Amino acid sequence: MIKVSRPTKNGFVRLSIRVMCKGTEIRKSLGIKVHKSQLRRKIIVNHPYANELNKKIAEELFRVRELVCSLKAGVVSLEEVKGANKGIKKDLEKGLLEHIYNTKSASAYRLYTHSLNVYKRINRQNKLHFSTEAVNKLILNYEGSGSTVNTYVGAIKALNKEAYRLGLVKELIDVNRLHKIKKTLSQMKTVTPEEIIEKIRESKPEHYKYWVVFLFGLIGRGLYFTDILSFDIDSTIHNRNKTGVVMLYESNRELLRHLYSQIDIGDIDSTFRRKQTLHCLGLKVARKTFETTALGLGIDKTIRRQLLGHTAEGIERLYANMNDTKVKARLMSAYDSVLEELNVTELIAELDKIKAQFSEMPCNS
Repeated sequence: MIKVSRPTKNGFVRLSIRVMCKGTEIRKSLGIKVHKSQLRRKIIVNHPYANELNKKIAEELFRVRELVCSLKAGVVSLEEVKGANKGIKKDLEKGLLEHIYNTKSASAYRLYTHSLNVYKRINRQNKLHFSTEAVNKLILNYEGSGSTVNTYVGAIKALNKEAYRLGLVKELIDVNRLHKIKKTLSQMKTVTPEEIIEKIRESKPEHYKYWVVFLFGLIGRGLYFTDILSFDIDSTIHNRNKTGVVMLYESNRELLRHLYSQIDIGDIDSTFRRKQTLHCLGLKVARKTFETTALGLGIDKTIRRQLLGHTAEGIERLYANMNDTKVKARLMSAYDSVLEELNVTELIAELDKIKAQFSEMPCNS
């Protein structure tokens, strides 16, 4: 009674029930699609939902047998059997989730169901309905990170496409009309000077101390917390904590002093570091931004790596002698070029504005 369709190109088959009664074929689709390797004598094996699917097959077989017996006994007509066998048309959500349950992995099913719940909650939908406007409402109103929103939107678009393919909806979401998903601070890996200024302006005045540390890390050529804590502002050299490579600071001394004087070294603890990435851009972003800017200016790779304090073969040979005037000139020239490209004076000016706002707050007066 169980009918297995011919395998697709990828080896998947569909299951259905077929019986003959009074010279007429009665067929019922089970809505189950599995790989041919997951069938053993028409029993589903090696499938995350094998027990549930086999139970469903048994229940549908029993139901069809009951209908056939009723037909033979003259209790119902053939038309009534076909109508009962066809069943009631499923609504969008039920039909879609049943298909996902039968064809996707357990983790995918959990993601899709959770995404649908969030989508319906944001849009206050009792009955699922796909639309471009509803997806935009999800993008604009969900209170979560950009990556989470992006995951939900991707799942909703995939479900809409699957529903369209199954004939459950008549049109697809217009992806060209969707709002851009705004990245959160924690998602940014490298930034432009304009983006830094925008983020500083959006910050609360009390968060200026985190921006001081960020800009010091940026102007200090990608310094991390361990380097900031051990940095000697009166010295023109610094041994990078991670690699031990000597980093030269003969230029831009006033910029470094201006920022360093505003940093409370004793305040930098684990709590401060955690809040740094919540309220500001992280020091990894500062380091990557400096490196990317230097790369964009076409600065030689060896010089870039020395500026950042990398350990690399050839650096020690070429730049170990910090008393060499030509070596120092090349390094400091490249350093100046990167800071000029980053518009650091404008960045510091924006920082000074929110510092002034913080100083005027009642708690500091």
